[in-house]
Amino acid sequence: MRNTKGFLLAVSMLVAVLQPNGNAAAAPCNKVNSTLSGKLLGTVFNPDKIVVEDGILRIGQGGTSVAEKEVTVFLKLEKGSIPSGKEFVVYAKGKPGTDPMLVLALWPDDGQRRSETILTGYQMKLTFGKEEKKGFLAGTISLVVPGKFDTQVRGDFIADIQGFRIIDGKVDLTADSIDTLLVVAESYLQEKHQGKRVLIEKAKEEALLITPQNGRLGQAYIEYSTDGVQKKKVKFQFEKYRGKWTVTRELKPTQTFLAHPLHVPVPIPAPVGGKLPQGWGDFFRYLAAKRGEVAANNKYPGKTLVNSETIVAFDIKQGVVETEFSVEVEGGGKFVKRYLFPLHQEKGAWKFKRKI
Repeated sequence: MRNTKGFLLAVSMLVAVLQPNGNAAAAPCNKVNSTLSGKLLGTVFNPDKIVVEDGILRIGQGGTSVAEKEVTVFLKLEKGSIPSGKEFVVYAKGKPGTDPMLVLALWPDDGQRRSETILTGYQMKLTFGKEEKKGFLAGTISLVVPGKFDTQVRGDFIADIQGFRIIDGKVDLTADSIDTLLVVAESYLQEKHQGKRVLIEKAKEEALLITPQNGRLGQAYIEYSTDGVQKKKVKFQFEKYRGKWTVTRELKPTQTFLAHPLHVPVPIPAPVGGKLPQGWGDFFRYLAAKRGEVAANNKYPGKTLVNSETIVAFDIKQGVVETEFSVEVEGGGKFVKRYLFPLHQEKGAWKFKRKI
């Protein structure tokens, strides 16, 4: 494999972590025991989530997808490394560009987010111990940002290590990161095209790391070349095998991820009068995508389909599931199709039997 660091720095993308319903969610994080406390932008600060990820230390309090209060410290580490055994000392008269950048953020109840970027004029002593247990890193911090920023944070902590990692010169294939998936994809393609040089040109925005309830799955839409001339497009689905990421399935560019899940959802009977279980939304999202993909391929034969989405709404009174499938067609255009799926009652429960 060629230089991993150079390859990863050449790839830029938006990474999203999703729950089964498709809504953005915070990356999994252990709520840790720590003695951290203080003030953040003049408010009481009692952190309960501490994470080290991709060279960034995040000290947060509350919230789910976004912390209600958070101090972010950009540590300027090499890609894939962690600050094990490192110490960062910053003096009040430091120079911008040489010290770690800070971001102080609040998201109060009124929804008006306040964010302050600090380049200099603060004091900090941040010390990390060794990684005694994989995935966890102990440390201590004393941080003072004076004046109008009115921020002080002190105490010990154990941070949850997340994101892309390189250990002893090798990519950690257990790490949950889109960068890990790209390394796995490159290795897979290199094996497939033995004797040729594989270069991943682009990773589309549809490359997402997904966290469903039944385990970790991943997907990526990639454009790559062999020996610098022949460009190809491919969609990969990933799954963890014995704790490590691996390519599980290769899709055609004309196929969509929604229509080809690695684990097809199955709805369970739902009592009439009650709420439909979460699995029903996943099931009808899949059904609509399955039909929509066929219709899109008929209208745009041979065209690559990207960024598919299905909206699902239940009309319990009418016993109908309303869906809208949409997908972008590369080269221009968007395909949209609506589908209705009737439900029926059987022994006091909603059921669906009609097959595609």
